Amino acid sequence: MIHDVGAIARKCGLGGILSGRKTSPAVREKIESDFADIRKGGAEVLDFSRIEILDFSAADEIVAKLAGRMEGGEYGEGTILLSGCNDAVREGLEVALKQKDLCLMHVDGKKKWSLVGDLNPYLKETLDLCMEGGTLLARDLAAELKLKLNTASTRLINLFAKHLVLRKEDPETKIGREYTYCSPLSALP
Repeated sequence: MIHDVGAIARKCGLGGILSGRKTSPAVREKIESDFADIRKGGAEVLDFSRIEILDFSAADEIVAKLAGRMEGGEYGEGTILLSGCNDAVREGLEVALKQKDLCLMHVDGKKKWSLVGDLNPYLKETLDLCMEGGTLLARDLAAELKLKLNTASTRLINLFAKHLVLRKEDPETKIGREYTYCSPLSALP
């Protein structure tokens, strides 16, 4: 589902400049109340294209709280994606997410993406491979980067725990569990 943050802000009596902690919870609560796709393992897109400025306090109160709750498992296995962020919005988001060691993906269509927040270089390398191919298996990652299978699997599990990839269980696997890790862009409408 795509959440137009600008339209939500207007419904809450706010404009295109989101600032401070006192008014921001209403925006976050409205977004959160409409979450449906994330609980089904899909993606919720927060579209900031109609927001001019998002200061640190508002970014922390709205997005960092949602991202923290997502990483804490409150919404299931799906993910939150960002879109339409201008430089002023992105700056507020970057600081708020980095401060809490969180990272979200910013998407521009179904092909172009970037990260907002911090991600370890080895996880970024793994994410790049998954995004490049659209899907990734631990055994393929191990072969590509010449890693032990358990190391490759741990990298993918860590990306999944940060909700930067989605995953599906392969029902064909006869021994143990095997997951296919997928680009969250595949969940976009």
